[in-house]
Amino acid sequence: MAVPHLALGRRLWRAVWVLLVVAALIVPKLAEPAAAAVATPAFVQARSKQATSGTTNSLAFTKANTAGNLIVVAVMWSNTAAVSVADSRGNAYASPLARTTWGSGWSSQVFYAKNVAGGANTVTATFATAISSFGLL
Repeated sequence: MAVPHLALGRRLWRAVWVLLVVAALIVPKLAEPAAAAVATPAFVQARSKQATSGTTNSLAFTKANTAGNLIVVAVMWSNTAAVSVADSRGNAYASPLARTTWGSGWSSQVFYAKNVAGGANTVTATFATAISSFGLL
C-alpha cells in the first residue's frame, strides 16, 4: 500500500526534475543575442575618370560614403608597372587578384575596401610608372 505523502513527494520531485531539465534547455537560448538583420547589398554610386599622363589619378565620390559599406575600384592603365589605391578617409584597399596585362602593355586590376569610414571621400590610384596614354579609375 502506497503512503500518500511519499507518493506526493515523488511526483513533486519528478515535476521539479522536469522543470529543471526544461529550464536547462531553454535558458541558454533566451540568453543568446537576437540575430542582427542583414542588409541586402545594393549598388550606390559609380564614377570614372581618365588621366592621360602622370603617376596619379584621383576621383571624388558624388555622395558621402556610408560607414561600414564596401568600395570597389577598377583601374586600367597603359603600362605593366604596379598600381596602388588609397583614399582620403584612410580606408585599407586590397586586391583579390593579381594585375592582368594584355595587348601592347596594358594592365587592369580590381581593389576593394570593406567596412569603410563614412563621409566625403576621394579615391586615388598611384601608378608606379607614369602613364603615357591612359589611366582609368
